[in-house]
Amino acid sequence: MDRLREAIENRYVLLNLEADSLEAVFRSALSLAAELGSLDSARIDEALQAIEERERLGSTAIGHAVAVPHAYVDCFRRPTLVFVRLARPLNLGAPDGIPTRFVVMLLGPPDSAADHIDTLMHTARLMADEEFRYDAREAGGHVELGAALQRFRERTSAPPAPTPVSYSEGLQWSGRIFGGLLNDVRRRLPYYLSDFRDGMHSKCLGSALFLFFACLAPCVTFGGVMAAKTDFAIGVVEYLVATCIGGAVYALIAGQPLVMIGGTGPLLVFTTILFQLCRQWETPFLPTYAWVGLWTSGFVLALAAVDASVLMRYFTRFTEEIFSGMIALIFIYEAIRSLAEIFQNLDARNHATALLSLLLALGTFYIAMSLSRMRRSHYLRGWMREFLADFGPTIALAAMALVAVQLHEVSLKSLDAPETVATTGGRPWRVDMWAAPVWARWAAAGPALFAAVLVFLDQNITVRLVNSRDHHLQKGEAYHLDLAVVGTLVGVFSMFGLPWLVAATV
Repeated sequence: MDRLREAIENRYVLLNLEADSLEAVFRSALSLAAELGSLDSARIDEALQAIEERERLGSTAIGHAVAVPHAYVDCFRRPTLVFVRLARPLNLGAPDGIPTRFVVMLLGPPDSAADHIDTLMHTARLMADEEFRYDAREAGGHVELGAALQRFRERTSAPPAPTPVSYSEGLQWSGRIFGGLLNDVRRRLPYYLSDFRDGMHSKCLGSALFLFFACLAPCVTFGGVMAAKTDFAIGVVEYLVATCIGGAVYALIAGQPLVMIGGTGPLLVFTTILFQLCRQWETPFLPTYAWVGLWTSGFVLALAAVDASVLMRYFTRFTEEIFSGMIALIFIYEAIRSLAEIFQNLDARNHATALLSLLLALGTFYIAMSLSRMRRSHYLRGWMREFLADFGPTIALAAMALVAVQLHEVSLKSLDAPETVATTGGRPWRVDMWAAPVWARWAAAGPALFAAVLVFLDQNITVRLVNSRDHHLQKGEAYHLDLAVVGTLVGVFSMFGLPWLVAATV
């Protein structure tokens, strides 16, 4: 830290440097060092070659928009540190993918390399501080930069004062019925129009295309499984209709439009068990399903009314990571299981089908992963790398779909899309709820209680992941409003025999 303070005091600082390459940054910094007497101007090229040789061994970008290139050769007269702030960030392949804005060069003779690790550690700690990086971006000269460094030292050297445990505004207890829900509405109301304005960005197009496929795939998967488990009472068409309507309503009304709602494994299992119970009790499935859904909707709305979502503040980061890992493992398992089913009971006619399915799956994974790493590469221009990284999954899906279409000689399983918007089993869209026995209408409250717990946990844990502080969201949370919207959708969908949807980690 002392070396950086001395460098700033001695004006080893370049602010808003116009440079379009790392070589230009190095040359400007070495020229400043030569001008201030740390380096013989005749040996600038020699020092530049030493720094570039070190850079070729691996990028010195350490993340947080910071790079720390270094060189210790005998052309330097004394240990030197040069602080550079670039006018435009450069993509140097940082581990976090953030373009580099600050370059802290550590230079000196070979005998000064002993304290390199200590200096690097202090520099990394300093540049990881968001407040200092903000001050460094706004500094107009070396005096303001030195003041920012001094504030950092005062802030980090003093023992932290004990602070009471505080929770985000969306997870605070209101103490009155519907209090949390009304607070969510008041807090969210000013942002509804800005959601549309903020969406006018090129990156949103890539996200929308990716999420289209990410939402479509679970609809087809869960719909196919549900149709087989419920004797085609609920199938792919119902999942598509519910996801379309529910997704639009949730995005327009709920408090966190970044959440995507869809079918989940726990609700699929619950519906399957309910269908089996209806067969055992000899009661019609869809009318009973509708009554269970209405009871579930009432329980969920009651939970939203009493601010039950504040319980999420007791869920730690460990809980969130376990849930995220479980969801990822479920999707990986389902993908492998689907491929394994194709390879079972092979005969001479479907060897090619199994092999092509495996190649398409591996090709999609390879292309998507390769393009996602383009942001850290040095190929092409910056905007092209950003485009390929953002649209990587979409490009992978489209490319492999074209390959499958071209190889039409091989029979691949595809979705049978109806010509009209009709239910899977040909039933009317409106469920005759009064066909359920009177006792079943009241007994439905029992299963509905368990369903409400599933909806509550699935919804809130997923929304908690989206609202994580790591995402730096600016518009606040609305757990109670989100839960109320989902509860209402569950009740409405139940009357039409549509699947229940909650926040899904697509």
